[in-house]
Amino acid sequence: MAVNYIITDALRLCAETVIPSVFPFMVLTNLLISCGFDSMVKRLIKRPFEAAFHLNGNLASAYILGIISGYPQGAYAIAEIYDKGGCTKKEAEHALAFCNNTGPAFAIAAVGSLWGNENTGISLFVLQCIITLLYGVITRPKKLSQKPEINKKAVVDFTVIPKAVTASVTPMLNICGFVVIFALLCSFVGLLPVPMYIKALVYSLLEISNGVRYICESVRYAPLLGFAVIWSGVSVHMQTAATVKGRFSMKKYYIGKVIQASGVFLIIYLKKLFF
Repeated sequence: MAVNYIITDALRLCAETVIPSVFPFMVLTNLLISCGFDSMVKRLIKRPFEAAFHLNGNLASAYILGIISGYPQGAYAIAEIYDKGGCTKKEAEHALAFCNNTGPAFAIAAVGSLWGNENTGISLFVLQCIITLLYGVITRPKKLSQKPEINKKAVVDFTVIPKAVTASVTPMLNICGFVVIFALLCSFVGLLPVPMYIKALVYSLLEISNGVRYICESVRYAPLLGFAVIWSGVSVHMQTAATVKGRFSMKKYYIGKVIQASGVFLIIYLKKLFF
C-alpha cells in the first residue's frame, strides 16, 4: 500500500509540475531545431559566442536552448551538432558543462509555487544564467579550434509539428520514469533517523522535483534550494547520459555542475548572512 501511495504521489508530481514545465519546451526545442534555429542563432551571435567561450559558433544554439528549454534539451542540441560534425569532441564535452540546465518554467513556475513566492524562482533562474555564463567563460579552452561550418538547410513542411511532438514524448516518459524511481528511493531515505536537513540534501542530490518539494515544505532553506535547482539531481544526469548515449565523456559535466551548484549555494548563503 505504501509503495502504491509513493508511486501515485510521484505521478501526481509529474502531472502537476514536471510535465507542464518541461514537455512544452521539449516540443519547442525539437520544432526550432527542425526549422533551422541553429543556423539563425549562429548568424546572430556566432562571433560574440566564440569570443566569450572559445567554442565553435555552431554550439551557440545549444547554449540558447539550454537556457530557454532546460534539460535535457541542451544536451540533445549538443549531441545533434556533434553528430553533424559541427564541433569537436572536446568542445561538446566542455559545452555540456554549462549548456544543460534547469529550464525557466520549472525554476520560475514550479519552484516559485512550491516556495510560495514567484520572485524566488525568478531570482534562482537569473542566478543560474549568471553562474553558467561565468563558468563557461572562466573555464574556456585557451584558443578556438577551427571546424567546418554546418550549411545544411532545414526542410520545413507540415510534418514538423507532429514530428516535434512525437520526438518529445519518449524523453518525457523517461523523465517521469526517473521521477517515480527516485521517489521510491527517496522514500527509503525518508525512513532513516537523520535530521531533516540531511534528508533534504540527499533528496536534492538524487532528484530535483522531490528534492525541491521537500526543501520548500520542510526545511525552507534558500541556499539548499539554490543548490538543488542548479545541481538538478542524479536523475537528471542519468537522463542527460541517456541523451548523450556515450558520444563523449560527461566528466566535465559532473564537475561543472558541482562547482556551479556550490557557487550558487555560497552566493545565497553570503547574501542571507550579510544583507
